[in-house]
Amino acid sequence: MSTPLRFSRGFSLLEMIAALALVAIATGLVFTFFPKAKRIHLEEKELTSASFIAERVISTLQSTLPDGIVATAPDWIRNPNHCMRLALDQPSEHYFAYDVQGRPHGQLSSTEYDAPLHQESIMSLAKVSIIPQPPDIAHVSVIIATPATLPDKKRRHSEFAFYLSNVKPPSPHEP
Repeated sequence: MSTPLRFSRGFSLLEMIAALALVAIATGLVFTFFPKAKRIHLEEKELTSASFIAERVISTLQSTLPDGIVATAPDWIRNPNHCMRLALDQPSEHYFAYDVQGRPHGQLSSTEYDAPLHQESIMSLAKVSIIPQPPDIAHVSVIIATPATLPDKKRRHSEFAFYLSNVKPPSPHEP
């Protein structure tokens, strides 16, 4: 004959403590990944924004040769007062602020660029350096620094560099 099945009345205290310890350890390990993942996500988001801003600066400089133009406000196309001409044949440094969407917010002095900015609308800063190279070429460096709320030495910097000809391209109507 078969023996009847016996069911215990529950778990022992030792089994409960061991199970709770395993759950606590597993939960702790999972939660340690969240801050790292959040930090990595924010860094990737900042790098994407930096690439977008640098691309915008580069494309406006290229499309406005021989005098490169950098926007200083979102409505720069409609309002010429909200853009700045950069001479590509002279060494210079220029500083600009950008909002969370990557739109230009204004021009800064080097002192303002170095200091923490506590305006909620400003997220990134750009430093545009122009170094003329003979003959008729300019080395342009765009450094995007984030977040703007930190002093420059503590910000993350992404550098983008390229060369531009500072010779006016011929008109399509010119031979």
